[in-house]
Amino acid sequence: MNALIKGQGTIKVFVGEPVADPILHEFWVLSSSLVDLLLANRAAVYNDDSTITESIATVIAKLLQYSSAGRYEFVHRAVNKKHNSDKEVQKKC
Repeated sequence: MNALIKGQGTIKVFVGEPVADPILHEFWVLSSSLVDLLLANRAAVYNDDSTITESIATVIAKLLQYSSAGRYEFVHRAVNKKHNSDKEVQKKC
């Protein structure tokens, strides 16, 4: 976009895949998805449904396993410190 604004005729691009050993499995996890999962967890806690709360904690842990950005978003944006249920999920992740 910046190149269009400045009237540049060409831009440099690099195409490829990151190479690392072990293989990197990084992906993006939306903050809103993490918040939605925590909201569903709060509802499950309210309804005393421990099966759902364990499942949600497992899903969040798996998502965060492959996303450093997701881990940051989870801790700094998704978890509401006022809700004990959020803090419990955070402990499991």
